[in-house]
Amino acid sequence: MSHTIVLNRELGVIVLRATERMDFGELSSIFAEILTLPGFTPGLSLVADFREGRTQVSTAEIRQLSGVAHAMDGQWGVAKWAILTANDLTYALGRMFGTLTSDCKVTTQVFRDLGADGDWLGLGVGMEEILERTPH
Repeated sequence: MSHTIVLNRELGVIVLRATERMDFGELSSIFAEILTLPGFTPGLSLVADFREGRTQVSTAEIRQLSGVAHAMDGQWGVAKWAILTANDLTYALGRMFGTLTSDCKVTTQVFRDLGADGDWLGLGVGMEEILERTPH
């Protein structure tokens, strides 16, 4: 696996960290993996940190991922997902995913700057602190 997923129970947030190259298959399996985390409940926020990993997906595959997201949307509940990226391609693909899933219960926002979220998730802490307080 080229990612880790941890539920930070103290903060009430799921943290996904990409560690290597992630392809379409792995990205789509993450949606179901989130639901199997011990302690998962609908409505949990997610911080997806793609700064250390690379994605190898096309725009057509992002459209397919949005279809997977629509099919599973009810299981996640009303939640916010923050995508953190350092490169232009992942930023653009994340924005495209957010646009294609704008009618879902999960709201997605993409960030380039770790401190720019201004507690967008509404947890009382920013992404930088969430990542610092969540083990790998």
